[in-house]
Formats: sequence, structure tokens, C-alpha cells
Amino acid sequence: MDDFFDLPIPSAAQAIELGGLHLPKAIAFARIIVGSKSSAIIELISITADGDSFFKKGDEIVVFDTYVNVGQNPVNDIRYQERIAIHFDVADQRSPWVYALRKTFPKVPHRNALNFDEPQCICIYETTYEELKLEWRPAKFLADIRSWLSLTADGKLHQNDQPLEPLLVFNMGTIIIPSDLKDDETLHIYSINKKRNYLSLIASRVNLADYDPFHNHLIQLKGTPQPNGVMGRTPPNLKDLHSLLTAAGIDLFAALRTKLSALPKTAEILQKKLILLLELPKAVAQGIYPSDYYVFLTAQTIEEIGLSLGFWTRGPLGIADILFEEAAVANAGEDLTIGTLVPQVQLSPDLAFKLGGNKKDEPNKNTAIFQIGVGALGSQFLLNLVRMGFGKWVITDDDFLLPHNLVRHALDSPFIGNFKTDGLAMVANNILNTPDFVTPLNENFLYPENKTLFDQYLIAAEVIVDISTSVAVARNLAARKELKARKISIFLNPTGSDLVILAEDKARRLTFDKLEYQYYGRLIHEPSLSDHLFPADGVRISNSCRDITSVIPQEYLAILSGIASNQFRKILSSDLASIGIWRINRDTMEVNSFNYEPPKFEIHSANGWKIYIDQALIIKISQYRLTKLPNETGGILIGGYDFEHKSIYLVDTILSPEDSEEFPNAYVRGIKGVKEQLELFDRQTYDHLKYVGEWHSHPEKCSLRTSPDDKILFASIRKEMEAIGFPPLMLIAGDNNSYQLYMQI
Repeated sequence: MDDFFDLPIPSAAQAIELGGLHLPKAIAFARIIVGSKSSAIIELISITADGDSFFKKGDEIVVFDTYVNVGQNPVNDIRYQERIAIHFDVADQRSPWVYALRKTFPKVPHRNALNFDEPQCICIYETTYEELKLEWRPAKFLADIRSWLSLTADGKLHQNDQPLEPLLVFNMGTIIIPSDLKDDETLHIYSINKKRNYLSLIASRVNLADYDPFHNHLIQLKGTPQPNGVMGRTPPNLKDLHSLLTAAGIDLFAALRTKLSALPKTAEILQKKLILLLELPKAVAQGIYPSDYYVFLTAQTIEEIGLSLGFWTRGPLGIADILFEEAAVANAGEDLTIGTLVPQVQLSPDLAFKLGGNKKDEPNKNTAIFQIGVGALGSQFLLNLVRMGFGKWVITDDDFLLPHNLVRHALDSPFIGNFKTDGLAMVANNILNTPDFVTPLNENFLYPENKTLFDQYLIAAEVIVDISTSVAVARNLAARKELKARKISIFLNPTGSDLVILAEDKARRLTFDKLEYQYYGRLIHEPSLSDHLFPADGVRISNSCRDITSVIPQEYLAILSGIASNQFRKILSSDLASIGIWRINRDTMEVNSFNYEPPKFEIHSANGWKIYIDQALIIKISQYRLTKLPNETGGILIGGYDFEHKSIYLVDTILSPEDSEEFPNAYVRGIKGVKEQLELFDRQTYDHLKYVGEWHSHPEKCSLRTSPDDKILFASIRKEMEAIGFPPLMLIAGDNNSYQLYMQI
């Protein structure tokens, strides 16, 4: 026959009948038990006088037996029938406490540590009672209790990332501790704020001038790994804490004697109180579980503690050590009361990554990233990923934070006048409590002052992300063969409603410059993006002709920076090149996406120029030629130039105008609609796509060598192009996607 604990309720309590209950939740729950086939009421109790702060007058208790679904070989000793007591609060300000009354009930995770040892108080919910009350129903409450028992029996209740120790319910406040706490390191304790006697403290390795020192002395103690929690209840005094810690291999009194005796016995030290920071490693089947931390604050001073525990004596010259240890009396430490502080570990990159829920990004978590540009988009993009603990960053920009930047920049007013990079690095490293998670460089990418150091960071990067909105920077990156890092360009259109991401493939076959022109080519064929690069309104913010800033709502930046950081992580998990555009609907704020897997470019050299031709363009020309056979046909080559790097990019064509003359052995291109089409391309791509030359086809089974007519045509092209400073270019298309490019004849 099982034995059961009695609850430590005041003597002023009485058994009552169902009709004697007064609390609505107690009444509703008891009625559910009465009508249940799985449970039966054993006893109903009413507290008729205040006993302590926990059991109060008017509280009501429902004791019942319930039948549990238990397998044949339970992991934990949960019985088919368990006796449970529910303690309802008269003020309904805390969740009903749930007690397992059987004396042999196992010590399992998910318990509440109260101010008494037994019976155990099991933790059914992790949700705060304020939220729980909105959905609390007696039938669900009973089902959740029975589910807790069943899952605990099978060993399935506890998740790998949940703490193993029970929750210490009675606490005086919170203390924030470093995530990588070292044994016996010097920590400064500061008071952040205090509300209704609830403390908020921080333990810092450095002095924090903005906070008031909390004049207590910190002592760190570390236990040996234990398979079961030692904090089964909230200890009210040092005697109880000493008893509990014995199971963790800590002799609290011996440790206190050693540490307190080493302190200088000045008046200032003796009048301080103690903060006891306990690290309790957990031993589990997989090894040593990350430590649980407990913090206790003494009500008495160091002097009172040393005298009470017999470490010291007060003589004519003041406090002195007792040289020979005396046997501790049975009630040693009982008069030395303590309170509990809830420790919160400071955020670290690993914890931030875990909280971000991005397990699939684990292979790229520590990628070395070099970011160029930390303006509005760049700053928000960076901090999004910092808060996810993603990457290891070097950021560069030589721009200062100015007042108008605050409309959209991630930094705020204390950083005005400072380099944006310095401010962002400070914020990012403070968020993660890591001094070098982000390294700032106050440099112009194209003209760095400390080029040697700058290039060292660049070459060491695994990924370079360009958010500078500078075409010159992107072209420079594309041309630098010594940089092996994969490059990703992220920018907004002029109105800030569209996000663009151009990502090189991992092998860097499709570099920035080629992706840029393929992106322009997509714009002229996507009607809904026809206004994508139209200029935006501007506001003058100073006297210079260049002191104009764009009018872009921060709402757009918030949405698009989130998409940018999300897509950036996805891109790193793929080897492919990509072109992506995300557009916000200004009326509904919905986002439409346009994603393209770009084809390869074919490369040719002529007259000192590199000519890059999109394979999709070759296919388009070849297929059009087939539709016109046996006649010749042709059209205009559309693309762009980079005179700095002597590159020509061919990405599209205006096919043969309708007034063209097409014959089996000749072709004369017409002009109808060409001017208007070129002007449209110019507008849609902000003057990036333009006329770059002519193409025409040869008949089937014919050579791609120039005919006398071709030479006349090329001379005409050369005359017109050289007059405006552009190199002449002609393409002849033949069978089976073949073609020949000519820059001189």
C-alpha cells in the first residue's frame, strides 16, 4: 500500500464537501473530477486562516486519484494510479500548484522548488499564468496533468534543450551573468533597477559607469556533475543550502570559511552581504550537460555570517580568525537567511544562433564575411544576422552617421558624427558580449588608406557581401582575381520598394558584372518591373548639390532587410548563381518575388576588349533565324560597356524591325520602332542597356566569314560608333547556334 505525504498546510484548515468550495476554478475542477471515469476525489480542503505567504486564508485544495497510461517498462517510476493535490490560490494570481503526494514519487525534471521538501510540486506549464488564464479550462487542466504523468513515465517529457533542475519559485529578482563564466574570476555587481523590492542585477567583467554598484561580495562555487537535481526546494537559510549542496560535492561551510578568511577584515568588507553564485554541472547519458546556475543573496553581513558560523571571534582588536575549527552545531546557519536570485546568462553567438531556430544554417554559422557598406539597408541587414549569431564579420565604410540617417539607419542619436562602422561594431559586439564578432574598418573600399591590412581582411573572407550601392565597387570586385571569396550584391531600387540580390555561384563562373547585366535584361522583359529603376523623390539635407537623400519609408527597410538576411543565409547553402528581386506592393505591403537562375556567359577577346555574351541571347538569335530561313534576318545587339575594365556585355536584342528587307542572300535592317524601343530600354534600366552593335544571319550551310556587303555594313557601324566613342561590334549568326563576333575587319 502506498504511503502519501500530507501538505504542510496551517493547522487552521478543514475538510469540506463539494458544496463548501468557493473558488470558481476549484469548483469547476472538482466537478470535472466527479464526472471523470479516470479520476476520483479523495479530499477537499479549505484554508481558514493565514499560515504563511504560501498557504493563505481562502485557498482551497482538491485531492484526487487519477489513472495514468503507463507502459509495461516505464523509464520513470510513475504508477498506474497516482494521488495528486491541486492548490488553488484565493486571489487567482498564480497557477494552481500541482503536488504528487506519493512518498516514493521519483525525482524527475520539471518540478517547482518551493520552501518545503515534500511533497514534490510538479511543473505542468512553462507559460506564465497571466497568459494561461486566458485558455485555462478544468477539463484541459486534468488532461494536461495526466499527460505530464504519462510522458514522464515514458521519459519523453523532457526535451534536450530544457534545463534539468527544477524551478526555484521564491526569488528576489534577476542577475545577469556572463555566458562563459570562469572559475573565481573577478566580477563587478551592479544594480540596474529595483521595483517593488524586486532586484535587477548584472555581473560584469568590466566597470559599468552607467549603473550603481551593488555593494555585495560575490563568491563562486562549482559542484561535481550529478545525475539528479540537488535543488529540490528553495532553501530559506544557509543551513538548508549547505545540506542541499552536499549532494553536489560542495561543503558550503568549509568553502565559506576559506573564502571569507582570505578577505581583508575592513569595515567596508565586513558590512557587505554575500552573493553566492553556484555552478552545478549535470551528468546525463550523453555526457556533461551545460551547467545550471543558482544565485543566493544573504540577508546578513559577512561579519554576521563569519561570527554565526564560528569562523571568527570578536576580540579587543576587532574580528579575528578562530585558528582551530570547532565542530559545527546542529543548527549552524539556520539563523542566516537567504533569498534567491534568478540567473540569466548573457547572450552569446551560440545562444543567439540557437534562439534563432536556424539549425539548417549550422554548416555556415561561422562563415568569415566581409561587408562593404553599412548604410540604411546594410546596417539593418548586419544586425539581423548578428542577432542570429550568424557569421564572423568585418565591415567597411568611411561614412559618418548624420541626423537625417536616423530615419532609416540601425544606429541612434548617440552615434551621430561617428563612423557608422564603429557604432555598428560596438552595438553588435555588445549584443553578443563578444568583443570581435564584428570588426570595423573606417575605409573607402576603392581607396583604403591602410591597403595592406585592408586586403588581408578581404583575402581572408569566405564571402564578400556588397551593400554599397556602388556599381564601381561591384565592378572592382568582379575584376579582382586574387579574391577567391564568393560575392553577393544586395541593394534597393531608387524608391526603396524593391530589393535586389545578385549572387555569384560558388565557383565564381558568373561574376558580379555579368549578373548585373543579366539583371538589367530581366527588367526589360518583366512588365510589372518596368518602373523598377525610375528615380525617386529627394530631400535636400544640406547646402551641397549632392546633399540630397532619398524619400524611402522605414517600413520598406524593415521588411526588405529581413528578406535580405533570410535570402543571404539560403544563398550560402547553395552552389548556384542567382538573381532575385522582391517588390513591396505600396498599397497592401504584400511582397512579390522574381527569381531567376541565370545562364552562363560565353567570353571572347578582341582589340584588347573582353566581350561577354549571354548564352540565352545566342539561343534567342538562333531560334529567330530558323523562323526566317531561307531568308537572312538580323537585329540590334543590346548590352552595356565597362570602359574601366574594357568589357562589353551582350544580353538581348531588338529583333528585325517590320520595315526590314530580308532576302535569301541579303538583309537590310529597318528602323521602324527602334528609336522608341531603345529609349524605353534606357528608361527602364537607367541608361545601363543600350545599342552596342548589329547582328545578322547567314543562310544555311554558309560560312560565318564576312562578305563584301558585311564589310560595307561594318564600316558603317564603325563610323557611327567611333564618332560617339564606342567600339564597333557586329555578330554573324549561322547553323546550330554558331556565331562569329567582329570588332574590326
